[in-house]
Amino acid sequence: MNNRDFVVDQEQVEFNVLEYLGLLRKHLKVIVLFGVAGFAAGFLYWFITPPKYRAAVILKMSHMSRDVIGFGQQFVWDPYREEFFKTEFQIIESIPVAERVVRELGLAYFTDEADVAKDGENLTTLITDELSEAEEKDAQTRRAQEITSLARGLVGSVAANSVRGTNLVQVSFTARDAERAQTIANTWAKAYIAHDLDVNYEKNLEAYTFISNKSDDLRSKVDRMVAEVNRLKQEKDIVSIGRSNTTMEEDALSRLNDLMLEIESELAQKMTYKETLVKSGHTQSSAVNQEPVVKDLVTRLSQERSKYEQDLKIYKPQAPVMESRANQISAMERELDKQRRKVHEQLVTAAQAEIAAKESELERIKGNFERQKRISTETKVVAQSQIDDLDSQISVMRKQLEMLDFKREELDLALSLKNIGRSDKVIMQEATKPGGPFAPSLKRFSMAGVVIGLLIAAGLIFILEVTDRKIHTAEMLERISGVPSLATIPRIESDTKIKKGATDNHEDRAKIAFLTHSNPTCAFAENYRHLRTNIQLSKAERNQVILVTSAMSGDGKTISSTNLAISIAQLDRKVLLVDCDLRRPKMHKIFRTSDQRGVVTMIVDRDPVTKSAHHTAIPNLDVLPAGPIAPNPAELVASPRMAEVVDEWRKAYDFIVMDSSPILAVTDASILAHQVDSVIFVAKASVTIRDDAARATQILAQNGIRALGTILNGYDYNMGRKYGYKYGYRRYGYGYGYGPYEYKAEKV
Repeated sequence: MNNRDFVVDQEQVEFNVLEYLGLLRKHLKVIVLFGVAGFAAGFLYWFITPPKYRAAVILKMSHMSRDVIGFGQQFVWDPYREEFFKTEFQIIESIPVAERVVRELGLAYFTDEADVAKDGENLTTLITDELSEAEEKDAQTRRAQEITSLARGLVGSVAANSVRGTNLVQVSFTARDAERAQTIANTWAKAYIAHDLDVNYEKNLEAYTFISNKSDDLRSKVDRMVAEVNRLKQEKDIVSIGRSNTTMEEDALSRLNDLMLEIESELAQKMTYKETLVKSGHTQSSAVNQEPVVKDLVTRLSQERSKYEQDLKIYKPQAPVMESRANQISAMERELDKQRRKVHEQLVTAAQAEIAAKESELERIKGNFERQKRISTETKVVAQSQIDDLDSQISVMRKQLEMLDFKREELDLALSLKNIGRSDKVIMQEATKPGGPFAPSLKRFSMAGVVIGLLIAAGLIFILEVTDRKIHTAEMLERISGVPSLATIPRIESDTKIKKGATDNHEDRAKIAFLTHSNPTCAFAENYRHLRTNIQLSKAERNQVILVTSAMSGDGKTISSTNLAISIAQLDRKVLLVDCDLRRPKMHKIFRTSDQRGVVTMIVDRDPVTKSAHHTAIPNLDVLPAGPIAPNPAELVASPRMAEVVDEWRKAYDFIVMDSSPILAVTDASILAHQVDSVIFVAKASVTIRDDAARATQILAQNGIRALGTILNGYDYNMGRKYGYKYGYRRYGYGYGYGPYEYKAEKV
């Protein structure tokens, strides 16, 4: 194995269902323990949590709105139905409505009666003593603060939800007492309707006052103009000249006057339209909302929100897909607001332009009218012209006055709705007393406890698996080393109990080392025969000298090399088992031979192999001890004499199995690897550290050496199922095949 280019394959992570199922089986106790603990915690929390009752009121709402100063024009808000209901839900759950509920039920309903009675006595005393204005104001402030504080506490218990596919809204209230939940729910619905009436009343009252003032001012102007006309007629004693001479002039003036009245009426409407457009803003203007680009954005936004509500049934709001959709909706809302502003500005600009055009046209018509009037002055008295001018102005003002009076009557009717309690919000079904508690839910709490317990168990298992750096399976060893697995050796149980910290039990070690010879039909021996076959079939070229090594000591390389040598010797091949661990030799203890001669003496004293090797009781197997402990083992195995010794072994034996020192401990194994045909890397299941194995194979690769394969020692097949692997072994028998066999660890 000289000058071989090799790069260690990096660990490849492949998805294996059996591996994950085995992982669950391995930590089944932890999963069950935390699941049961979570269930118990959920049950305990349910047991100690006071019951809560929920009562609900059904309201009917209309999302049709009538503009206050829109001259009777009705706007349909169908594209904004969702926004309308969300706005109303915010109002239902607002502090002002909650404060109205507190005032309706009284502070005594929410506080201790004794304290309220005491406060009442104090209040009576204060009134009797004629409080000063500052003290009375301070008392009212404290009462308002108390009401607000109670209202803030109530807001968290109320909820408003729409009934899907209808204009119905469910207003629910949750409390620890069933009757209290029923009472507050009904009161809350009535308070909301009263609050809505008050808001509409204030809005209509403001519009009513504005229109009334305008109407009164206009009526005063008309009265003054009529009085002025009467005065002129009396002072000038105007007589009619007759239509015979002035027919054409009067017709022209009449047409110009009618045209001027028409333009003035249109101008008044344009100015009213502009004023309405400016006051309504870009979000409430019907003209803005009727624009195609705005209607298209509104439709798309409504569709996106509908999709978002549907996806909420599947995903959590924090899920990436939901966050992405929410961001998209926000972007569309910003774009809609931008387009509304843009369209609103365009409409306002257009209205201003139309007003300017009408004013210019009016000025032009007035100029024509004045010119025509100057022409007609030859046939008319100047006073009559003034009277006609005033009459035309009076006619225009009276038309405007009629429109204002009509709108004022509408608002007067709207204001009267408060007195009779008329609103577009109607209670369809009052709250009834709950028949049972709404919360806590035993099922929900128990399931939540189990889920939390399982999540904690999953986190613990993840930590255990991440911190576990040992090699447990042959597949894991293959991924780390980058070479195939040649054999998986089962675990051997020992009848001898070894205390912690005691030295190796050489008697048990010897029994295990000879197990392939002493019990050739066991699964342990069968695995070494399988290893022998894999070694023979793994290379087409010469595979005579085999080096067995590991990352650290204690991985079982000595036992593996001994049983491998025995299994090869069972093929009637002459085998030499060499102890090349010149620092901590063990072969002479296992085979109970002398260590006076061995590898060291063959290198230093040039002893022949026939003089240093020992015959064993196992046919075809000789063992060569390490010999005396040398002060410089690395220099010995790196000397040219070592290569000569290996050649001498090749000539005398069919196979040579060399047991070497660990790779990470010393450099002996890396040096010897250049003198052999194949290197076998040994690891021990659940003992060898992954990083050690990876580092050892990396050292071999850096020296141009690729291991022939790996051996996993001490593998517990029963425990292996917990890692998702199950190797079935069959007991060897005489007949036509193998019978099923469930492995049990051999005892020595």
